[in-house]
Amino acid sequence: MSNWAKLRVGLGVAFLLFIGYSGITGGLQQLGVTATLGQRLQTAMQLVFGALAVAVLGALVTRRRWTRLLLLAWAAALTIGGGVAPIVWGGSGLLPALAAAVAIALLAWLTLWAVKPAITISPEFARAPAAGGL
Repeated sequence: MSNWAKLRVGLGVAFLLFIGYSGITGGLQQLGVTATLGQRLQTAMQLVFGALAVAVLGALVTRRRWTRLLLLAWAAALTIGGGVAPIVWGGSGLLPALAAAVAIALLAWLTLWAVKPAITISPEFARAPAAGGL
């Protein structure tokens, strides 16, 4: 993996760590102050994208086949949770919510792009003999 790819992956992992932490801690803090169904659903989505970020980090480390699927689920939860938040917590209209969802979807896409080298098996790795074999 090139130095540029390592930097990309490092930045993607750092963002996933931040989102995992802030999603879980923010969601837990919001549990006691949710007043409406929309706020409860957004809080649940926040906890989901926080937990999925942690799961993605684990999948990246263990190089699981389903890492891409997990990343897509994380991106969807992040986009939905972030897009709904301006409406249910800020009382904003649909246009600010759509702008937030588009901005968050872009950040999620950048994160997917950043960690792609970590989930792509290099041709050298794929051709390597099994451990202990000749």
